[in-house]
Amino acid sequence: MFRGKNPNRVQVEQTNHDQCVQAVASQLKAAGYFVLADHIHWEDGAPKEIEHCVPDIMASKDNVTTVYEIETCSTLGDVHTTQQLTTFSSQYKTVLVVPQDCYSKFLNGSLIDHAKSGLLREGLRHVSVAVYDPSTDKLNYR
Repeated sequence: MFRGKNPNRVQVEQTNHDQCVQAVASQLKAAGYFVLADHIHWEDGAPKEIEHCVPDIMASKDNVTTVYEIETCSTLGDVHTTQQLTTFSSQYKTVLVVPQDCYSKFLNGSLIDHAKSGLLREGLRHVSVAVYDPSTDKLNYR
């Protein structure tokens, strides 16, 4: 049911999504995490399904596993994303990653504040938010 690409994401956003998955997975691996990543033919493989949902990234270090779910502007608050985050956060530390280019769509406040507000509306208080900035190739947690 939730395997593969989000049906609400257009192709150009899918390419950006996959580039973000690659960048975040590479950063986590460089930081000493064991990383599994979906969508990008990652050398160590892809994460397994969790209740019919496949995380974009699972990163483990020091006996702690974190799910990183990368979204795009069009999928940030959709039902598919909410269902995935609900599933993942019930079992793992979970981080929602949004691209910096979504900022222009949410000029009333910061992108992180907008994303956190949406998570709170859905009852997802235990999901963290990070912004991926492709110009610096960095993940910013605030």
